[in-house]
Amino acid sequence: MDGDGSVPRFPLPSEIADAPGAEGWRSMYPYFTRFQPEDDKRFWFYNSMHFPEPMPAFDTITAEVPYSAIGANTARVFVFPTTLGIEHRIVNGRVYITANPVTDPDEIGRRAAVFGERAGYYYENWDTLYQGWKTRIKGLIDEISSISVPELPEFDDAAVVTGSTGVAQNHYVRENFHRCIDLFSKMWHHHTEFLMLGYGAYVVFFQFCKQAFPEISDQAVARMVAGIDVIMYRPDDELRGLARLAVEAGVDDLFTEGCSPSAVLAALADRGEGGKRWLEAFEQARDPWFNVSTGDGFYHHHRSWADDLTVPFTALPRYVARVRDGMLAGRPTEALRAERDRIASSYRDLLSSDEEKAAFDQMLGLCRVVFPYVEDHKFYCEHWFTS
Repeated sequence: MDGDGSVPRFPLPSEIADAPGAEGWRSMYPYFTRFQPEDDKRFWFYNSMHFPEPMPAFDTITAEVPYSAIGANTARVFVFPTTLGIEHRIVNGRVYITANPVTDPDEIGRRAAVFGERAGYYYENWDTLYQGWKTRIKGLIDEISSISVPELPEFDDAAVVTGSTGVAQNHYVRENFHRCIDLFSKMWHHHTEFLMLGYGAYVVFFQFCKQAFPEISDQAVARMVAGIDVIMYRPDDELRGLARLAVEAGVDDLFTEGCSPSAVLAALADRGEGGKRWLEAFEQARDPWFNVSTGDGFYHHHRSWADDLTVPFTALPRYVARVRDGMLAGRPTEALRAERDRIASSYRDLLSSDEEKAAFDQMLGLCRVVFPYVEDHKFYCEHWFTS
């Protein structure tokens, strides 16, 4: 409250002034990302998780495409009963979002009938469909990897004239750029294909737990569901393996705090069989496991580990030191699985009826089927984006 006891009035979205240094920012971004007067009646929040920095104008495609894919998935593909997706707006280069809810009970009911059939098909055939999804994503990775950036020499090759092709190289720059955007859009449609259903199953279980166990923490619910052996841990596991190999091969002295990746790689080439073994293992790990972003992946300057080795080579000296000290243990998969089951069993025992226990079992079982995708999808899509 203000000093006079009144409640401060925050500016409406359409009233937000330009930030110092960002004057004229509106001219940089698409017209449909600007707040309109009717947007003042809606609740917006800054999406700092995905877009923690002001967006360079060129990068706004990484907001436009994902939100259009989410909208298509929720509104028209699976026909979620209560949402039509997400709107986004930009203020001073920062991305704000809001939901497009469905509030009419009759419309919710009409959509729920369609959703139940479509979502049910995916839930019942999840494992088979997920394998098909992996195949499609790997196909997209191959497609994006095959695209080359044409060079623009001072003069086009003489064959353009002697062969009467009629097309200069600058056309192929544009053509390949649009091909990348088309594949980016397709990737995001696949990205949301299972994701929204996975989150939906978790939200239903989460709400059940909050109602049945009012004192339960959010973390306890998540720990009952979380995957144990998921692919998102693999890049870190590869680093741990490289640290063990460095000690085993006798090249661990090269991995010191602040070491230069290029200097270490060059030195390894002169370290005989041990250096050769490490470099071969490093190249095997680098593709695909280093195709993860050093940031959140939505900005052009957020490079992958494979492109900027600073992140993995910052972690390696610490892992090497722990290997030397005998402190780098493997991931405690079995212990984590046992703890997950113990938590679930203890809460299940608190339920008073067989009907509640059956509902708990069904919802928890579904979440454990779908949640590995929720945890793993980011690696597959980052691999696509950083290829």
